[in-house]
Amino acid sequence: PHWAEDLPRLTTSVIAAARKTGATVMIPGNVYNYGDAMPARLTAATPQTPTTRKGRLRVAMERAFAAAPDVRTIVLRAGDFMERTATGNWFDSQITKNLARGSVMYPGPLDQIHAWAYLPDMARAIAGLAEIRHSFAAFEDFGFPGYSLTGQELVDAIALASGQDLTIKGLPWPLLRLAGLVMPQIREVAEMAYLWQTPHAIDGAKLAAALPDFRATPLALAIADAVRDKVVAAPFSTLTRTADLPSDL
Repeated sequence: PHWAEDLPRLTTSVIAAARKTGATVMIPGNVYNYGDAMPARLTAATPQTPTTRKGRLRVAMERAFAAAPDVRTIVLRAGDFMERTATGNWFDSQITKNLARGSVMYPGPLDQIHAWAYLPDMARAIAGLAEIRHSFAAFEDFGFPGYSLTGQELVDAIALASGQDLTIKGLPWPLLRLAGLVMPQIREVAEMAYLWQTPHAIDGAKLAAALPDFRATPLALAIADAVRDKVVAAPFSTLTRTADLPSDL
């Protein structure tokens, strides 16, 4: 999709539809809004200073909803997704792509904290917020804490779930940046490298106050579910096609 052109148009259309029907808009947010200077702990009060095109588009979209006080909007902001269904996110398309061959790829330093969200848990949280939406202000921004894991902690959890010792490979960011000079999609992936090099976790205090009975799935169970279908792998293929790259906005 051509997000720079499509997202503003879609945002305007959704606002108009919500205004007409009275529907509440539920937005699965991410951490792109905060930019490469983001602090180690992210809250709704953290300044949004995006440093990438995707981040600027996200901020503009959310501000458009916030500027429509007659449209109820709830943002639930999370880290990278993990789930059983292959959707092209980092976890399934890159990190565990070759798990059946005893290999994982981690895109950053193994000692840095990264925010993760088990998608079924996030869906439950969104449903819970929707049920009590009338108790909120017109625009609310919640953080979904998910799991705050170092790269090594994630790899160890994957190894435990898959029952094997794993070889850890890295991502050649310099090569991606070089390829990005002529391939726009790869350039956009390369500009997100800071997400793997800057430690960050999402504060969940506001969500816990709104949904005090919400309980996250234990990490071991979430990882086991997310990698269940990876025990039989497709033939090995290296990172050579732009279609293989995560492209979520």
